[in-house]
This record gives sequence, structure tokens and C-alpha cells, in this order.
Amino acid sequence: MFGGPKGCGKTSLARITAMAIVCDGPENGEPCGTCVSCESVIHDSSLNIDEFDAATQGTVDRIRAILDDLEYGSVDGKPKVVILDEAQRLSKAAQDALLKSIEDRRFVVILCTTEPHKIGEAIRSRLEEYPVSPPQENEIVSRLESICKAEKIDYELDALSIVARYHKCCPRICVSSLDTLRTLGGATVLFTKELFRYTSMEALVNALRRIDSEPSAAFDDFDRLFSSEGVSWVRDNMIAAIASSLRTSVGAKATYPVATSFLSNSGIRWGDLARALGSLDRPTSHDVEAAIVSTISGGQVSQTNIGTPSSFSVTPPVQPVIHKSPQPQQPYIHPPKTETVLPRTSKRTLEIDGVIYTNDERLTSLDHKIEPGGHIPISTSLPMADVNLDKTKVPIPEKEFSRLFVQRTKRDRD
Repeated sequence: MFGGPKGCGKTSLARITAMAIVCDGPENGEPCGTCVSCESVIHDSSLNIDEFDAATQGTVDRIRAILDDLEYGSVDGKPKVVILDEAQRLSKAAQDALLKSIEDRRFVVILCTTEPHKIGEAIRSRLEEYPVSPPQENEIVSRLESICKAEKIDYELDALSIVARYHKCCPRICVSSLDTLRTLGGATVLFTKELFRYTSMEALVNALRRIDSEPSAAFDDFDRLFSSEGVSWVRDNMIAAIASSLRTSVGAKATYPVATSFLSNSGIRWGDLARALGSLDRPTSHDVEAAIVSTISGGQVSQTNIGTPSSFSVTPPVQPVIHKSPQPQQPYIHPPKTETVLPRTSKRTLEIDGVIYTNDERLTSLDHKIEPGGHIPISTSLPMADVNLDKTKVPIPEKEFSRLFVQRTKRDRD
């Protein structure tokens, strides 16, 4: 298992190790790079090496399928090698499925991860761990300089140092930034600061420095930064600048690219501000400004101290004292419960087969009016419960009564 920060060559080391395992003639453990096996690895056509991304194929079913395919072995008798990149994304069940295969050593498994602690202890006890660390700043600068010479890129050593420090000596991102600088015209200090937004960083630090003495101008600077760089960029860089300033206040090395010297202003509580900004999930400009103001006790600036450096004072708002005569508390009386009663309509009549009915009659008083007549045999033995209506309180509408009456008459006829 190769574990370490991103962009430090873990996956490249895994491929080189796999190439050395299947090489036809390794030299002191190193792959020759010229045999058929090495050529197939270089051109990504080797049948003995499989590489998978655990971030997308880290389920237990996929791992079991991979292990089943590896059980058949190779055609030329060489060992099978499987590389699992982003191994920290393997589920717990997938790690359990790998456990027996790693222990039996039926094939070689190489894990690459940026978070080795997320690999289960049962697997880690059966692996050989190799920590991968980023190179030093001088090593990165030397490597970038050799790339500039080979690719004929105009460069300045100070610019290469800025690139290395900004990306914390991450080789992959440093090389990517160097490629971007080549399209801008070269790895010069001017283009490098333009690429990494040094101008906006300096404006942000100046705004934080002036929040004590000139709060109005500082908020104007924040508004311009919101428009040019975005709210998330301002929020993240404010936290980074405050953290770097706190580090330098205790003698530690600064981590922000631009020098920060605003911590001497004692009016605002910088630690509270950083925590308030860090709790914002999807910040807006109003959220960031509210977080700044909320760290100022009372939220008002004394007009007499504006313009005096490092003298941000707070004047709490004066609340007027109003004397009120005590009012006797009246007991709360619950309003009486009223029962909703549907309004009665005017009395109307309905004639069906010579029988007159009214709209306010109840079902229980209708049986004596239903008499056999004509050639239609009508039975009154049908229980009224079959009507499935409870109309003891509400009059039956005319249409509904007619429909039920006809339905009952047809049912009796059948």
C-alpha cells in the first residue's frame, strides 16, 4: 500500500512496481523498460495488470467480480497484479472480500490511498505499507527548472518558488500550473502572481487590516472582492489569512502567500470570526458581512475613534428606560365550542311514481310511503343499512335521494 498526499506519485509508483513484477529481465529489482512485458505495461495493454478506481468500483459486488476473474491466472504464467486506486473509498464489505485473497497471496494487490487510516486494521496487518511524502521545495524548484529548460519555457527562479510554495510542493499540481504559465507567456513573477490572484489576496489582507480603523472602506473592498472573485473565494481566503496570522503571532511559519499583519488590531476577535466563517455552508455576501459584524460586540463603532489605527472601540447602544405601570393580568377564557350546523334549505317536494317526498324527510320514516304499485314488485324488506348513508342529522339532497331510490327499486325488480 502506497499512502500519502495527493499528487505525490502513488499511482505512478504502483505502476512501476507492477511493471517490475511482470518484467522479463529486471535489473536489481528495477524494470528494464524494453522487454515485451514492459512495453505492454507502458502502452496500457498488459494482460497481467489490471487497474481499478475504487471511487467508482468500490462496491462489494464489483470487488468479488474482480477477484473471480483473477482466479483463472495468466496465460504466460506470470503473477497477476491488481491496482486499486483511491482505496479509501472501498466499502467495509469490499475490504472484507479482499481480506482472504490478500492473505493467500494468490495474486498481488497494490492499494493507493490518500487516507491510509480508512483501510481496516485487518487488511493493513497483511500489507506492506510505504508512505509517500511530497518533495522539498528546493527539489520541486529544481525539477520545474529542468522542465522549463527541456520545454524551452521562459522562467524565473522566484516564480518557480512561488509555484512550489503556493501548491505546498505537490508535484502534479506544480507541473500543471507550469503548463498554464507557459500559455500565459512564461513562468515569470508577474504572470505567476496574476495566475494565483496575488492582487486580490493583498486587497483582502488590506481590508482585514483596515476593519478596525476604516470599517466603511474595508467593507467597500469586500464588495469589490465579492464581485471579482466570488463569495466562497473570499470566505476561504479570509479563514486562511487569519490562520496564517495566528501562526505567525506565535512564531510559526506563515502559510498564506501574502504577508499578514492585521492581528495586532485588537478590536475584532479573529478566532471567533474564522470559526463563524467556517460554519457557513453556502455563504452569500450578506452571510460573510454578518459574520464580520457579529464578532464586534454591540455592532456600533465610536465615531471619535474612526481614523485611529488599532483603536476599534465599541459603544453599546443605549436603550431608553420606559416605566410602565403594572397591568392586572386577565385570565384567559376559552371561547365556547360551537357545533357546525348545515343550513336547512326551503322545503321542497319530489314526486316519484305517484308518491310525494320532501327534502327534509329521514330514511327511517320513508318505508311506509314505499308501497307496491303497478307492475313493479317492490320489496320493503331490504335493510336500510345497505344504503351506506347516515342521514339522521342532515337532509338528503333531491338528486342523491332519487338515485338511491331508483337503485333500490331496480335491485328489487331484479
